[in-house]
Amino acid sequence: MRGYDYRAPTKGITLIIGASFNNYRELYQGLSRVGRYNDYCKRYKVDGIPIVDEKKELEYRASLLEFMSKFEKKIIHSIPK
Repeated sequence: MRGYDYRAPTKGITLIIGASFNNYRELYQGLSRVGRYNDYCKRYKVDGIPIVDEKKELEYRASLLEFMSKFEKKIIHSIPK
């Protein structure tokens, strides 16, 4: 879903969530893809489906931390004047 805006300016649009999102970022992206530009929209979630897969969310966060650690600047102590 990410990267596309789904539009239905004359009739409206409905998003039916039938599977969990992998992480909260995907959730936000997915929900934001319909109803932009003041288009009429509705969003429904199938009962019994978690909105976010918590295991995949934790894996996503761990991968972000690993990625960020590669760019972590080393602390250099300065000598006072």
